Order: sequence, then structure tokens, then C-alpha cells
Amino acid sequence: MASIPSVRVRSRLKSYAVGKATDPRTMTRKARPPVDMLRTVAVFAITVTIAMCAVSSRAQTVLAANKLTKLTALEAKTAKAKTVNEEKLPHPVVYVRDVLDDRIGQMIMVGFHGRSANSRNVKEIVKLIQEGLIGGVILMERNVKSRAQLTKLTELLRAARPELPPFIAIDQEGGSVQRLSKRRGFRYTPSAASIVRRKTLDEARVIYGELAHELAEVGVNMNFGPVVDLAINKRNPIISRRGRSYGSDPAEVSKFASAFIESHRAHGVLSVAKHFPGHGSSWTDSHRRFVDLSKTWKPEELEPYKFLSEGSAPDFVMTGHLFHPNYGGKERLPASLSTLAIRDELRGELKFKGLVITDDLEMKSVRRRFKRQDLVHRAVEAGNDVILFSDPTKKDHTPRHSHRYIRDAVDD
Repeated sequence: MASIPSVRVRSRLKSYAVGKATDPRTMTRKARPPVDMLRTVAVFAITVTIAMCAVSSRAQTVLAANKLTKLTALEAKTAKAKTVNEEKLPHPVVYVRDVLDDRIGQMIMVGFHGRSANSRNVKEIVKLIQEGLIGGVILMERNVKSRAQLTKLTELLRAARPELPPFIAIDQEGGSVQRLSKRRGFRYTPSAASIVRRKTLDEARVIYGELAHELAEVGVNMNFGPVVDLAINKRNPIISRRGRSYGSDPAEVSKFASAFIESHRAHGVLSVAKHFPGHGSSWTDSHRRFVDLSKTWKPEELEPYKFLSEGSAPDFVMTGHLFHPNYGGKERLPASLSTLAIRDELRGELKFKGLVITDDLEMKSVRRRFKRQDLVHRAVEAGNDVILFSDPTKKDHTPRHSHRYIRDAVDD
């Protein structure tokens, strides 16, 4: 399949260069703007315009970039509780970064192997952060051995670029989806289905507050939750059967999702509502195969996004690899690669002003269909602010490849 014309990708990237925005990772909590203003980390809108890259005097870009040197709320909150003396951490190398490369890097989040500073893979991730070629990481079970080990790892990642710490994300929904398990020394969090069935809304806030506090303590600043999919299909293999939904009532789902979001925000942890435009009615799992919602999806699956956009808006929305003819068109594109889904529906109709991140682009539903370069181009062109690869370890596709695909599209 042919790649999207690079001029379209270039237009998409330059569209982020207009105006100014502030990155929530570089602010104290008191200084953070209201959630409805958090069109924040969108890569090319951090404080510097792409047009500045063409200015002969690099002093302007350096000066603008230096405005990003405040500590995050999470950094300030956990500074006193650190178990590792940061003076013992290696002093970060000072890199002179190309502004455009740096902004592109903020669009890329990746997984990795390894648990400590001695790991070759961890060393490479630290270098990628230092060079500005990635802006975040996703932690998997393979990265976690204990609380103390994870704290050291996240401190190492933050120390790689203290003036603009990376997103350090994890899937810690509760129930069957929690990378930080009891056997590794972490608190067990009930599933969404269990909470809505057995707990009041106030009790849910306490549970999610404890979860967010624990994440902040070990240096995680982003949680891929809440799930706002409606449990329409009780036999759905990836949502309903695993207890990941708060139910089929949009109002009930929205209330408990708000409790999740507000509790995380109180502890300086970013939240991610998923999986837009709704995975709860499907019969198949997008991790494994193409998901067609044509005969199962219902308009009420959008209601939690509308409710949250008007109130306790999440910092991010995750787009699912889910096809519906309203959004996918003749190419049968999943929502994660669809301009109609992201720009027209999510941002246009639903008025979501936060950031948009893809679901894992390693999933078979998209990986088998698109060549990697084409996949990266389409994800950016569709309107995603961050693209996610959970395990980019193949020699022909590393984080450096993803970065180069975007840079080449801009340069062409």
C-alpha cells in the first residue's frame, strides 16, 4: 500500500506549530491550567514553532526551549521520598538538539526490555531520551521486579532529561490489567466491573486515589485508564469478559471514569480514556485481528467521551484499531488512522481538547495490514499527537526508524 503523500504529513506537523502551549510535565500543580486547556504536549506546540527552524539565529530556538526547565508536579511531589540518591546517578550528557527533531521525538512513545542501568536496552532508551528522539516510554511487566527496582529505573529515565522528563506510562486499570502486581509488592486494584458492582462512587475515588499515589511514588506519571467502553456485548473477549468496563449505561460509566481521572489528577498522574470510538460491542480483539464494528457499534458508545469532554476531561484519549464505516471510508481504516474519527468526531463534534494517542501500533490488526512507514505516516496524518509502539525491537523498525519516517516526510 502506498504511503500517504509526505506533503500531507508535513501539513499535519506544521499545523501543531501555531501558537503556544505548556507541557504538564514541566509545571507545578498550582500552575497547571484547567483540564479543558490541556492541548498541551502536542509536540510541535510546546513553545517553539517549526518555522523557527529556518531562522538563521539559533538563539531564538534555544531561548524558547529553555522555558521548559521547570520541574513537574510529580518531580516535586516525590523528591523527598526518593529511595535513590540522585547524586549517585550518572550526570546527563548535554545534547545540542535540532528543534524539529526534538519536537518529533515528543510524538513517539515506546516500550523496551530491561530493568536496570546495566541493561543494554535500558542504556539505549536513556540515550534516545537524551537525544530527543522519543518523548515517552510504556512500562510492561518485563520491566518490573520490585518497588525499589522500579523506582530506580524511573529515576534513571527522568535523569536522562530532567528539563523535560519523559512520559512514563503503564497499564494499571485494575483487575486483569495491572502490570504492577501483588507478588511484586504492589497494591491490588479491583476491576472496573467489580468496583461498579460493589463500591460507591466515593469508595471508588479512595481506591483510585491509592492507586495513583502508588504510581506517583514509584515515578510513573501516566496511566492508560480509565476504560470507557460500554459493556454492550457481554461475550466481548477483551472488554466484558475481562471485567474492564463499568457497564453498559453511559452515565454510570462516565461517573466512575470521572472518579478515576480526578483521583489521578490529584496525585499528578495523567489519565488516558480508551478505546475510542468504543470497543465494547465488538466480537473480536484488536490485539489479534481486524475489528469491524459495522453491525455492532451504537452511537451511545460516544457518550462517555462527550460527558468527559464537558467535565472531568482526561489528559489523553486513546484511539482504537476499530473500523466503522462512518469513519473508515472506502479504505476501511481503523479509527486510529482516520481523520474522520479523530479530527471530525473526537475533536470536532465531541469538543475534546486534550491529547490523542494511538493504541499500540504493534497490534496485529494494523501491523499485518500496513507497512511500518505507512503506518507511522497515517497515524500522524489522522491527528494523533503521540504514536505508541510497545515493543519496537526489530532491526528494521526501531524508535530511530519511526523518528526518521516523520522527519523525512517533513523534509521532502
